Amino acid sequence: IYSIDGVTWASAVLPASATWVSVAYGNGKFVAVSTGTTWAYSLDGIVWVSITSPKASSNWKAIAYGNGRFVAVIENTDISAYSVDGINWIRTTLPVSSTWSSITYGSGRFVMVGTNITSIYSFDGINWISSAIPSGTWKCVSYGAGKFVAVGNGVASSSFVDSNVIQLPNIQNTLVRLK
Repeated sequence: IYSIDGVTWASAVLPASATWVSVAYGNGKFVAVSTGTTWAYSLDGIVWVSITSPKASSNWKAIAYGNGRFVAVIENTDISAYSVDGINWIRTTLPVSSTWSSITYGSGRFVMVGTNITSIYSFDGINWISSAIPSGTWKCVSYGAGKFVAVGNGVASSSFVDSNVIQLPNIQNTLVRLK
């Protein structure tokens, strides 16, 4: 589905029946990922073209756009992929395996979270660095107002800011970015 105002929605048909899990916009196109081998891209969010995922039969989980490229991740592995055009993908290996659940881009870096005590970040979507995160089942991470914020099952929100100043009073649920 798509909407021009976020209130009224209209149908758009993706090119395959699949479990579509994430979509990102960048470089003039939308890219949607599914848990299987079929992905899709669209220039307008209405007409979609099928593409093949960079790894067959995988549980792709999330996609983000930043720094001139798309980055996607597979759940329960150490595999991600990146693309500058959203169509041709290159697989990469992450420094750790995790049940990755979310990826975002902000402040010049991609940040990925999952369900263990590791998060990772990358300036280019290719080379990744591990960083500590409080234990939890982290489901989503987002960037805004100078902070990365993560939320999850049974855990409080956590954040870290670009200046490395802790912003939350509950220190047990605060992320600190490693430089």
